[in-house]
Amino acid sequence: MQPLSGRARWSVLGVTTFGAFIANADATIVVVALPAILTGLRSNIATMLWTLTGYMLVSTVLLLPLGRLSDLVGRKTLFLWGFVLFAAGSALCGATASGPDLIVFRCLQGLGGAALSALGTPIITEAFPASELGLALGINSLAWVLGSLVGPVAGGILVATLGWRSVFYVTVPFSVVAALLGWFVLPRSQRRAAKLQMDWPGLGFFTVALTLLLVIFTEGLGWGWLSSRVLALAAVVLVSTALFIRRELTTSEPLFDLRLFGIKAFGAAQTVVTFASIGFFATTFLLTFYLQGGLAQSPLGVVRHQPDFCWRGRSV
Repeated sequence: MQPLSGRARWSVLGVTTFGAFIANADATIVVVALPAILTGLRSNIATMLWTLTGYMLVSTVLLLPLGRLSDLVGRKTLFLWGFVLFAAGSALCGATASGPDLIVFRCLQGLGGAALSALGTPIITEAFPASELGLALGINSLAWVLGSLVGPVAGGILVATLGWRSVFYVTVPFSVVAALLGWFVLPRSQRRAAKLQMDWPGLGFFTVALTLLLVIFTEGLGWGWLSSRVLALAAVVLVSTALFIRRELTTSEPLFDLRLFGIKAFGAAQTVVTFASIGFFATTFLLTFYLQGGLAQSPLGVVRHQPDFCWRGRSV
């Protein structure tokens, strides 16, 4: 596919960059609202953890498979469906009446977010010539960073002024408008494969390992870190991880080519990104409950450090 003309390719960048922004902003905007959601739904910490990890889990597991699926159905089609699913999941999250339902709807959001994350970069790569590709990808990456920064601030303002349900509803109109713009702006979908070639065993091993690892981290404190359930799940995680690595190193169509980690620059970059992400999201979650619960600050006070409201035992 030939690069698009000047105005057309920058319009494509605008739509895909907004997708990157909204997907990452939603991953953090909910964090500040968690204490209010916990109180409003009369839920618990474990459920609130799964509202975050459920979104991340689905987004992570489906990131690579959706890239393969786009070769069959077309990138534009799948990317626009990402906005639609994201909007639907957001609306359902805002209307939910229970913690378990919220987890399910957050997973639906994660499905939409995975499509936006997986396909934005390939669409940009096809739209821009090599001379401008670095700038375009840099702008797109900047949207991810801005989303992480704007999310907690916007979440605090919305919860303090409109209530916790607004953090979900606010993304619905933006997603719908972005989908409509994408319909007219993005280049026509092109199928690149006659049939879907997917490493299903590798996907299964990866999903089992990641899901059970999150279960251990979420429930381990309550079950006991050396309890029989935790040890059994840990054993399954180790076996699944080993099978995943073996599968990816032996199959001709790997879900993820692990040999890339043999490139020192690639391996070092991924290590840095992994630890930076763990530090950012873990600190954001812990500080939210510490500031709102321990220091009795309002959601807006978490952002501007003005303690004036105690959320414990009250509904927002």
